[in-house]
Amino acid sequence: MRGYDAPDQEAQDRQMVRLFGNVRGEEATFAAGRLYFFPTFFDRLGLEVINPHPREGRR
Repeated sequence: MRGYDAPDQEAQDRQMVRLFGNVRGEEATFAAGRLYFFPTFFDRLGLEVINPHPREGRR
């Protein structure tokens, strides 16, 4: 993500480990990340048309 060449470089980045966690079995203690991802389905999507009108005449 930040242009690392090897996984051990990413494991040294504290921000990446804090957000995404470390690889299981990589270290003695496993640290889960703080980000959670959920699938999102847009099956009830509607279209709203915004049509601005001139306010001077209010016609």
